Amino acid sequence: MKILILGQLIGKSSISFLKEHLPKIKEFYSVDATIAVADAVTGGFGLGKNHAFYLRKLGVELLVGGESLFFKKDLVEDLSKMHFIVRPANFTGQGNFGYGSRQIRSNLSAPLTVINLMGNMGFHRIHASNPYQTITRILEQTKEKNPLTIVTFSAIASAEKQTMAHLLAGQCSAVIGYGAKALTADAQIMKDHTAYITDIGRIAAPHSIGGLDIDTEIKRYQTQRPIRSLEAESDSIELQAVLVTIDDNTGKAQSIRPIQEVFPIKRPSQEVSP
Repeated sequence: MKILILGQLIGKSSISFLKEHLPKIKEFYSVDATIAVADAVTGGFGLGKNHAFYLRKLGVELLVGGESLFFKKDLVEDLSKMHFIVRPANFTGQGNFGYGSRQIRSNLSAPLTVINLMGNMGFHRIHASNPYQTITRILEQTKEKNPLTIVTFSAIASAEKQTMAHLLAGQCSAVIGYGAKALTADAQIMKDHTAYITDIGRIAAPHSIGGLDIDTEIKRYQTQRPIRSLEAESDSIELQAVLVTIDDNTGKAQSIRPIQEVFPIKRPSQEVSP
């Protein structure tokens, strides 16, 4: 099976991109299922409920996210009802709502399990338990039931993601890092056929700072004032993603292919809220 994992969707322009280009991309690469990092879609910070349903309508089977997934109240209140969204499995907040893992079954010859995690370094609003202990416990419970498993990992530090990859080599189909908004050049098949990349990057304006307007972000850093961020205006958008091919029977990764390409888009409205 071929699984397309899209980099972090940034703002309205990423939605325009999916609407215009995702069907053609899925056809070109013979994609069986699509996963997207979606915690920066709404205003560049978080995921609103309406946007979540719209991404599903556009052909994304599962949405994952890290700390920013909890920024929009309307989504958080209904997270347990939204079976296509995977929050960090090691989230320890009150109520422990939502799902830390889900399965994709539609259009696949065998079900694919997706487990989402969040690192401990550099996050200040959401505090998660130890991701390495969490994933070890989960895999002990599920691996024999389903060898086809992808682990997505939101982390700021590359060392956290690399450590996770070495811990899980041979225990899952792929370890996919995200959160840095920059596609890394280390896509590889590790020992025992586990695919890995440190960061799958973003889907945003190519000339930007993490998908945001350059001049505004420079001013924010120079003045150290809480200036409202703006989504970068552009007539094009850069797709950063990976295509992972997995053996349907064994769950072993056969290949991981980074995708980096610029597409034209219709320009959406600019302003995003912090």
